[in-house]
Amino acid sequence: MSSIPFHSSTLLLFDFTNNLMMQIRSADNELDIQGTNQEFMEFKSAIKQVTTSSNQTEVVIQCDEEVDPSPYTNSCKQLQVQLGSGPNQFIVVDTTLKIIGSPAALNNLSENLPIKDGEYQDNIHYHYDAYSFPDYVSSNSPEITLSLRQDIC
Repeated sequence: MSSIPFHSSTLLLFDFTNNLMMQIRSADNELDIQGTNQEFMEFKSAIKQVTTSSNQTEVVIQCDEEVDPSPYTNSCKQLQVQLGSGPNQFIVVDTTLKIIGSPAALNNLSENLPIKDGEYQDNIHYHYDAYSFPDYVSSNSPEITLSLRQDIC
């Protein structure tokens, strides 16, 4: 996993190993975040970096820029995780998904990523939204689906 400083000590541009790229699609009040097991494990590691570092409050992850957004209307090129306060807020700005939350809320997200143990199973996906996690997801956030894609390798 490589870490590349970007502009300041509080922002880190996070590149996945082996050119892995999560796919994020959005519509009015919906988000679909897809990744392989390895991508979600590295996403979890990036969240941990933000919640445990004393000088890093933000991380940016590059996403698949060429993904077809269908059946949604947009796709995101970046995922930005930012340390804040309160429940996680999921906000799409242009082509960036911003997730802003307290350490406890961000840790809750990392604990609910679709990371598997053992053999691959089809159709692993979770709903992560204010209905399921009212203490950790802002009621203003869209409905979120986290889906596991089979590893390509």
